[in-house]
Amino acid sequence: MNKIKDFFYKKNDIIIVLLIMAAAAFVIYDRMENIMEYPDTLAAQVAQQEAEAQETAAANTVSIEIDQDSTLSDVSNILEANGLISSADEFTKLAEDANKDGSLVPGTYDITKGTDSQTILETITK
Repeated sequence: MNKIKDFFYKKNDIIIVLLIMAAAAFVIYDRMENIMEYPDTLAAQVAQQEAEAQETAAANTVSIEIDQDSTLSDVSNILEANGLISSADEFTKLAEDANKDGSLVPGTYDITKGTDSQTILETITK
């Protein structure tokens, strides 16, 4: 009788181990799809973040045009009207102090909001 009992106990242990292994295999198989998709998901998230950053940069960029006959005062007023500088008079004074008041280069410039006045001056002059 003990031999029969031992036989069933050993079989139960084997069956339980097989059930545990089957459950673990199922969980691993089920999660494998998510693991394999992760690089693609991560790449899509990075691409979306880059696109949003570019949209934000484009929204903060102002395009101004300097004509051949534009004066420093005209350009300063355009910059102030577009929110690129806080004061047209201060920008004019900065340009005059740097001896750049007659050095305006005609053209179209894309300037990001928040750019300091000195950088804007260097961008639009020789």
